[in-house]
Amino acid sequence: MNSFKVIAFTHKTLQLEQIGKLHLGQEVQAVILPELKKQFAHDELLFLSTCNRVELFIRGEKEIDETLLAAICAFINPTLTIEETSQIAKLAEVYTGELAVSHVLKVASSLDSLVVGEREIITQVRKAYDFCNELKLTGDFIRLLLRQTIETAKDVYTNTAIAKNPV
Repeated sequence: MNSFKVIAFTHKTLQLEQIGKLHLGQEVQAVILPELKKQFAHDELLFLSTCNRVELFIRGEKEIDETLLAAICAFINPTLTIEETSQIAKLAEVYTGELAVSHVLKVASSLDSLVVGEREIITQVRKAYDFCNELKLTGDFIRLLLRQTIETAKDVYTNTAIAKNPV
């Protein structure tokens, strides 16, 4: 379980402008993400990009420290300065193991959203998975995690009033 990690660049710790520097269109993702997985020796990779977050779901043995975070930021956007990659790396949130799984569940259920209760995030998570799966970046762990995550998020939206008044 500790081989699963989430790197989160979100509105909670970063300016939206900083997050925007890590957004990638699908055409660019199709080129960069397979190389990112290979370069950093990840077993599995999912890239989630929304208006207020960029997250990487990773399965792999490497410890994630600030140096690795800065290198990943520079790989995603080579136009970033050393100062920008360092600043973004310092403000990234990293979750490992059970905390990473819990984070994914909270994100998909919109409990960790800028607008708590919005339903768009579950669709964005599903589309990110489908796209990364087509690129053969994901494997069994992320597939099973996302299946359970989507079921859990649907349960949250169906059996609670969270989506009635998004905040």
